[in-house]
Amino acid sequence: MVGGLVWIPVRLGVSVAYSTPFLELDYVTWNKLMALPLVLMMAATLGLVPRRSTRGARLSAAVVLLGLVGMLAGVVIEFFVAGGLSGDRDGAMLGWGTYLIGLAVHVVGLLALGIVLRRAVVGWLSLLVAVLHLLWLPAGMVQDAALLVADQVAIGLAWVGIGLALWFQGRARFDDPAETNPETSVGDGDGAVRVHG
Repeated sequence: MVGGLVWIPVRLGVSVAYSTPFLELDYVTWNKLMALPLVLMMAATLGLVPRRSTRGARLSAAVVLLGLVGMLAGVVIEFFVAGGLSGDRDGAMLGWGTYLIGLAVHVVGLLALGIVLRRAVVGWLSLLVAVLHLLWLPAGMVQDAALLVADQVAIGLAWVGIGLALWFQGRARFDDPAETNPETSVGDGDGAVRVHG
């Protein structure tokens, strides 16, 4: 939840500070601040799936987490190490590429998690975040600043929704509904559930 709230102003800063500083912070500084929401989202991802979830749910969450790690590594390489395009250009491009690979892995994980947890609020929110990330690419290609900002705000709000769902419903609710009683049901490893009579 906090990660989503932090994501919104940081991405706003990244979006508008490319040519001129925003709130007296330059583009590189705003991108360095991206490390904070990414770390917070990594922590939230660890709470997405309880231990008794199906293997599919756990694997999907692991892919989501791996993608966030890749995105964070990209930020660190590009802006902390290389200093952005105004510094070590080759290092910055390596960081950018690492970020994009991490983002792609992150989206795949979110899509898989959304499918596995399709009966839960978190599943639908995961699908929403994945779709919004995919919309970021065409929005960037058409250079529509308003669309880019709206997309990033929506991503942050969707993560806030995931946090609220975790807070109010409890992690156990994000299993397949048939698994809510561990004494009467068990996951079969591929996302399906066998209920014992």
